[in-house]
Amino acid sequence: MRIKKAKAHQEQADIAFLWLSETLLIPHLWPIIEALAVARPDLKIDIWTSTSAHEALLKSWNVGQYFNIYLRRSRLFRQIPSAALGQNIKLPPKLPMLRSLVPYVSGYKAIVVAEQTSLWLPKILRRFMRKVPPFIYTLHGAGPIVHGRWKRLLCARKALVCSEERRQELLNLGMADEQVEITGYAKSAFHQFTATRHLFSEDKPIILYNPHWQPARSSWPQWGREVLAKLVADGRWN
Repeated sequence: MRIKKAKAHQEQADIAFLWLSETLLIPHLWPIIEALAVARPDLKIDIWTSTSAHEALLKSWNVGQYFNIYLRRSRLFRQIPSAALGQNIKLPPKLPMLRSLVPYVSGYKAIVVAEQTSLWLPKILRRFMRKVPPFIYTLHGAGPIVHGRWKRLLCARKALVCSEERRQELLNLGMADEQVEITGYAKSAFHQFTATRHLFSEDKPIILYNPHWQPARSSWPQWGREVLAKLVADGRWN
């Protein structure tokens, strides 16, 4: 099986996933896409991308084993030939890009997003049509950061969250009980279809330290290096 690059006027797919934002959000969506492609091979799935860096990541993972997944390029798609895999890159302007999707997204049975800015799209669509496809928002955080203070989350028909705490936040915001589903943390199921690599010469348990990318929310500036130094000195871990 393989991923096909969709053309502008192809047959309407069933479900769309919007990969228009930072590449760091891709692992929050791919496990859902993969599970859906396996469970429902009859469904056609569109993945909308905003840059060539997004496409390159998909191709590097050798995910082209599903005939029912199609890559689509947004109208403001940006070619970034020099971007390294996983590098944060300059994205096209978000709101104009969302507006450019209006002619293409009306026929989907559902649209799944992992970032909040795309939830402005249902509001835009309501200006042009009576029946707007349901938007499903998967929260991309599992930590103590409060998510329930942004009213645009209410534009989602359904929200997928990792815990009861996150669920209560959205209920307090105004979502109905049946709109919020606890599914666990999708990113923990993320894996790449690449060959296994041995990163260390010695076979020891591996500790992965992944501090938050925003300094104000990260442990790295204050004590990250100290933690790593102690782990190295201990000698039991890679």
